[in-house]
Amino acid sequence: MKIRRGLTLIETLLTSLILLLTVAALYAFLALGVNSYWASRVYLDLQQSARLVISYVATDLMEAVPNLPNSPAVSLPNLTNPTTSELIFNRAVYPFDPFHPRYEVVRYVYNPTKKTVDSYVNSVKQRSIGKNIKTFQVRRRTDILYEITVAAEDNAGGKTLTFTLVSSVHLPYGTL
Repeated sequence: MKIRRGLTLIETLLTSLILLLTVAALYAFLALGVNSYWASRVYLDLQQSARLVISYVATDLMEAVPNLPNSPAVSLPNLTNPTTSELIFNRAVYPFDPFHPRYEVVRYVYNPTKKTVDSYVNSVKQRSIGKNIKTFQVRRRTDILYEITVAAEDNAGGKTLTFTLVSSVHLPYGTL
């Protein structure tokens, strides 16, 4: 009787094939989880960037006051189109003196080369807000109601992810 010592070539190849299929399935499963994790990180960064722009603009816009009686508190540069990517308004300088009011001119403008929204006070740049901003639009609904739309976009791993946020701002001092 002949004693076998070891495996035949077919047994070794079959075992290697089963091991290879198991490793490939495990890799596909783990790669899916890692890709989902990174896509969600990019999406959260876009969401945070859009929220940051909305937060800054809305907070400053709620402090807008008209500098003349019966005039709107906010001016949009393009009067023929109710939607614009630039916003200009006056903000009272504190401490506010009603007999000698002082104002500073606040301006938010979309910068397409840097993909940010730039903030200016009295023509001096204060800060660039957000990153990967695709669009920044302000639409006048009424003299005291404005709609701000911010879209952030990023190409992550060959896929384009876009997050759009729309917020309405009600001005407490539309006209005096």
